[in-house]
Amino acid sequence: MFRKLFKRGGSSPSKAEPDDQHGIDCDCNYCPTCGEAYRAEIETCAECGVQLVPGAEKLAGLQQREAELRSLSMDISAGDELVTIQAGKVRYLKEQQQLLKAAQVPSVLAGDNPAKG
Repeated sequence: MFRKLFKRGGSSPSKAEPDDQHGIDCDCNYCPTCGEAYRAEIETCAECGVQLVPGAEKLAGLQQREAELRSLSMDISAGDELVTIQAGKVRYLKEQQQLLKAAQVPSVLAGDNPAKG
């Protein structure tokens, strides 16, 4: 982002372009607490006072976390503990179920019938 705003590095493309999916520039350092981006030569977050993490390390951590989430099973077995988080009409709860699914949290709605799809 710093490159875009201030055209740092001239007109030639950087050897490490920002990751389009995550917005991480491997040439920058990032605060692990607030997520703020800093130039590579800065080592401490001005806001939080914590040690910064290189962009490549932050990107690798995000990719590893995504791989872990993809490997989780979304199946609910008979032995799993279920918790009611909200009651209401099923048609209104479908949106919340989609949010849970996006966060890799398995869910079931009372009244769901697997035979009906």
